[in-house]
Amino acid sequence: MTPQHIEALISQIKESEHRWKALYMATWGESYRVKEKYENTPLWEMPLALGLPASKNKYHIFSSAQYFHNILVTRDGEIALNHMTTMLSLLEKLVKEFRRYKYPNEEPLNTGKRNVLVKFLKDYGFLLEEEEMEFRLAGETRNCVVHNGHVMDDRWLQAYSNARNASFLTMITTDLYRAVRLPQVEEWHQLFFRITERIENSFKDESAVNS
Repeated sequence: MTPQHIEALISQIKESEHRWKALYMATWGESYRVKEKYENTPLWEMPLALGLPASKNKYHIFSSAQYFHNILVTRDGEIALNHMTTMLSLLEKLVKEFRRYKYPNEEPLNTGKRNVLVKFLKDYGFLLEEEEMEFRLAGETRNCVVHNGHVMDDRWLQAYSNARNASFLTMITTDLYRAVRLPQVEEWHQLFFRITERIENSFKDESAVNS
């Protein structure tokens, strides 16, 4: 039987795609609404005050409706990579809790060390050999988002080369928010989800053996 706190983590991971894509759709939906309402009118380039009840001022002013629209339609990469970062953090926490459940008297697993995490996942069959390079690329992407101002670095470029057997030199940007889009993050999401399912199934297999 899956421990309750681990089951809660698994449920959170399973729900994360809905939350991610709801935010994505809401952002684009609002961009369409603003464009339809204000474009081709004098208000398009005038200051725009929008209600924000949670704010102490209850509203926020943008320099123009066009500026607000431009923010909305350029958030794809940010939304996608923020989701990937959250997913990987949840997965690392799940692995740490799985390890603690299996070996309660041992030191916690340092999932922040990529080689340690990869070795543990592979040893348990949660990460397949053919998935490793893509998993490492996702990890380096998260590191660049969190620690490097979402700018590619040499470690990321090497991870990309290892995963895709190709150079990234043809890119005209080093900004991951512009370079990595929704389909790529969907692939990483599915990879994290497969790992999560394998961990979940290991509890089911354990229960079947003990029943």
